[in-house]
Amino acid sequence: MKLNIFIASRPVTVFIFLALLVLVPPSIVITWWYKTTRQIEQNVDFNTHTLYSGFQSQIHIIANSIPPLNSSAASLAKLLSSSFNQTDEISFDEIETKVAPSLFLAVTTIPYLSQISYVGLEGLFFSYYIDGNQTLSTYANSSFSSRKKHVWYKQPVDNQTGKLYGEPVTSHSFNVVNTSWFQVALNHSWGYSSLENGWNNGGEPLFLTSVSLLGKGVIAMGVPVKRLTDRLGGIINLYGGSLSLVTMDGKLLLNGIPNTKFIYANGTIFLQFMWPNGFKNFPCSNDTPETYKLDIDGKEYNVRCSTVEISGVQSVYALALSHEGIASFVYSKISYSHIALVVTMVLLVIPLVFFVSSMITNAQREICLHDKLIKQMEATQQAERKSMNKSLALVGASHDIRAALAGITGFIDLCLANAAPGSDFETYLKQMSLCAQDLLGLLNSILDTSKIEAGMMNLEEQEFNLADLIEHVVDLYHPVGMIKGVDVVLDPCDGSIIKLSQVKGDRGKLVQILSNILSNAVKYTVEGHVCVRAWVGKPDFETKILASTRKGLGKYMSSLFSGKNDGNSDIKAVSAVRQNRDSVEIVFEVDDTGKGIPKEKQKSVFENYVQVKETAAGQVGTGLGLGIVQSLVRLMGGEIGIVDKEFGEKGTCFRFNVFLTAFEIQGDAMYGGTNSSFAIRNCSPKLGICTPSPKLDGSQVVLFMQNIERRRVSQKFLESFGISVLVVDQCHQFPSAMKKIQPKLNSLHHSSRRSDMSCRSDISSSSSKDMPLSAMEGAEHKLPFNRRKNVPSFNLLVIDVNAESFSELWRIVAEFRRGLHSTCCKVIWLDKPTSPCINPKRLDPDDEILYGPERAGVDDVESNALAPTEGTVPPDSSERLVSASQ
Repeated sequence: MKLNIFIASRPVTVFIFLALLVLVPPSIVITWWYKTTRQIEQNVDFNTHTLYSGFQSQIHIIANSIPPLNSSAASLAKLLSSSFNQTDEISFDEIETKVAPSLFLAVTTIPYLSQISYVGLEGLFFSYYIDGNQTLSTYANSSFSSRKKHVWYKQPVDNQTGKLYGEPVTSHSFNVVNTSWFQVALNHSWGYSSLENGWNNGGEPLFLTSVSLLGKGVIAMGVPVKRLTDRLGGIINLYGGSLSLVTMDGKLLLNGIPNTKFIYANGTIFLQFMWPNGFKNFPCSNDTPETYKLDIDGKEYNVRCSTVEISGVQSVYALALSHEGIASFVYSKISYSHIALVVTMVLLVIPLVFFVSSMITNAQREICLHDKLIKQMEATQQAERKSMNKSLALVGASHDIRAALAGITGFIDLCLANAAPGSDFETYLKQMSLCAQDLLGLLNSILDTSKIEAGMMNLEEQEFNLADLIEHVVDLYHPVGMIKGVDVVLDPCDGSIIKLSQVKGDRGKLVQILSNILSNAVKYTVEGHVCVRAWVGKPDFETKILASTRKGLGKYMSSLFSGKNDGNSDIKAVSAVRQNRDSVEIVFEVDDTGKGIPKEKQKSVFENYVQVKETAAGQVGTGLGLGIVQSLVRLMGGEIGIVDKEFGEKGTCFRFNVFLTAFEIQGDAMYGGTNSSFAIRNCSPKLGICTPSPKLDGSQVVLFMQNIERRRVSQKFLESFGISVLVVDQCHQFPSAMKKIQPKLNSLHHSSRRSDMSCRSDISSSSSKDMPLSAMEGAEHKLPFNRRKNVPSFNLLVIDVNAESFSELWRIVAEFRRGLHSTCCKVIWLDKPTSPCINPKRLDPDDEILYGPERAGVDDVESNALAPTEGTVPPDSSERLVSASQ
């Protein structure tokens, strides 16, 4: 379908016109606004940089006002070294006469100098220092090697002559020789600068410069840090800002920024800010100076770090300036930007309103056409992909598959000709031949996929037994599951499939559908079981399958605009099948405990040539199976989908329904009741709603089975007939369970005999009154089922010999039978055909052995187990009843 050129180009023309109307005027305003804001940003950056540069310049000027003492200390050390012999030790007398006068002269003449010392390598020590307004001297006149105790003394000093006066007082002493600065300075002739504590009472920090004296001692000069901090606080006006100062080795000089501190780690100084929820570190490096924004006490600050040298000591400072001063300038300029932005928004809104109002009318007229066109294009593309992929796969594989299959079939026929009649080998070969024929049929179905998509595939209807068909498919895949350790179980649910004796439909396509789904379930299930469920729905039941890939209006629309005829053919087929008044809906479920299909892949598994890699890992396939199954299900009037499982359940559950023609429904024939006593109900095994059935009151069945799912299905099915079922799931519980039910069976046997005799008397008198004698002569008397009050009961043991040794189980059963008082009990032994464990010679003549799928025909249930004649139970009715539940 081609759209009109004018209709197609009209929205584009309107859009271009409105785009020009909307974009051109605002673009001019936005350009001007952008330039203005950029200029404001540049001005702010320039002013901020200028402000910081001014403060930094003042800080460096103050730092340089305290000159380094390296040259003074080196000159003094050179002067004193000429007074001593390099080989002789320096005595304390020489220190007093030669060193002390020079030290006093230096402390009185060098600006800002507050302490000068000589420290000998042997522990001799002499120092002048200023404490307040008084000059004091501290000295140690004994070395470490002398017998005298190493003591420091303190005396006042005459400010004019430098002589000591008064009595010496002992002072606090420590080993200066072992300090780091002394050891470093001992090897430096030009001087070493560091931050150390002074000799005064307060231990005031000093910028200390130390120089070696002939390698025998150290001359140290110190300038107080307080002089620097006082000048920084008194001269610089930070306008509400703060300043912090620290040496490069982490010693704090000035801490002015609140909630911050300097930390030293890995040779780098960090400014640590204390946030309400923790700490945050900002590196302070001169290589990459950065400005950090911090919120301190509710105010925003810009913090910048830099380095400075103070009296030879490398230091780092952090300068924090309030953001309000800078912001006031920015706010005064940004008002113009706000005006420009408002104008821009107005110019944008007006054209947009006009554009939206004009396009709504067009959208209302064209949205339907656009949606249909998009859906048609998607459907066409999907159909083209399917057709292309199918053609490529079939061209390359059809010839090889047919040739290989023909060879396999030929070899099977040759083996059959040489096989012994009646042997297991012949049976297996026949089964292989059937499988080969089924495989050939599947190949033919794959080649007919094009017919299905083109709507040329027709149903070949014939009469068949539905229960036998389901049983046949389950029996076919049960040996495959046994090899993998996976049990294949048939769940008859409410038994409605058994009541539906004969149906009419395409038997081959139904077998193909079930076989494909069941084959996939067995293939992709590693452990556990695969359960096949089937029940009859109402004839007029509207198909609604969970997780269907097509539902309701979506399905109708997709088929309406599809480029292919598959959607139309599906709808025509569904309509034709459901318009038949005799059609019956059959619902199937195949539930496995495998890995399962991911939720996001469930919609795509029904497309041709699509495989789920997570599930099909290590498995070979073409991905055609479920696509063909979906087409066949729709051809038979139904739908297929994946049912969501409960949380925690493993595997995948496929559910599909088909419509068949009810050829014969056994109601009265099965139960002896009227037609009103039987009705096909929509019964899901998940809901537990079952059709009415005759009650076999007094019957007792004991289930001792190894497989949990098979045991559950058998119990549910038998209990639906009113049979008392005792389940034994542990080996050690089996003997006690047998002893427990013995008294009950004996008592039921005596009571049933009295009731049976009374019932026969009543029936005899009633028959004489209701029927003429001539009608009874020459004909077999049949007891009307609707006049019997009870159905005869039976006792049955179902024993799985794989759960325990056969000898032990046979002994328990024999002991149990000896305890019964004239009560018959039949035993069904379940065994594997591949590894039989049962000795038939030791069994009772009435006992039965079930191999393989452990099943009998489900159609025999209604004719033998549930239709007794003359008040007696057929010998094999109990066996067939439990077999139907298997």
